[in-house]
Amino acid sequence: MKQESSLTLARIADILASLYLHSPDETLVAAFREVAPALAAELDAQDVRLDAAETLEALKQDYDELFFVPVSGRYLPPFESAQRARRLWGPLTHQVAQFYESIAFDYTALSVSEHWAQLDIPDHIGVELACLSALLQTQAAQSDAAAEQALDFFIRQHPGRWLPDFGRKVAQNAETAFYGALGRFTTALMQNMAQRLS
Repeated sequence: MKQESSLTLARIADILASLYLHSPDETLVAAFREVAPALAAELDAQDVRLDAAETLEALKQDYDELFFVPVSGRYLPPFESAQRARRLWGPLTHQVAQFYESIAFDYTALSVSEHWAQLDIPDHIGVELACLSALLQTQAAQSDAAAEQALDFFIRQHPGRWLPDFGRKVAQNAETAFYGALGRFTTALMQNMAQRLS
């Protein structure tokens, strides 16, 4: 994978991670609306549109009902273990935590909303995207076999196995164009990664 391409994908993964790890506020929403057209072009996701008229209140409600409120009817637990094994803190959670430790990725140092900080679950989608970003940056900087192998292993064993489908579910369940776009970008990012690794 070329250095420039890796850094672009790292930046995209970092943006998406932030959107999953933080409840929406004016700054986050404005930043995402500003970069969304560039992300759509980079990921070849031209069907993505944002609605500038969506209120912050509507976005907060959508975020909560998608990721926090199990009785919402639209809830999607944003954890690999929940999506792949239908349980929290299962073997997948521990595998992800062990991988982070093996590459010295300190997920507890990430900036996250208070709720996620209290839960402290390493296989949260935002944490996995942040790790993907870090691996892509390392791969771009070092461009050696070890960095490439770590990136390939992580994608194939973890985010590549659940994020494409999870992104589709977010896009389907979202009531706002904002979170619909986040879901579509998530799927597009992982499809892009799969193509570049194959």
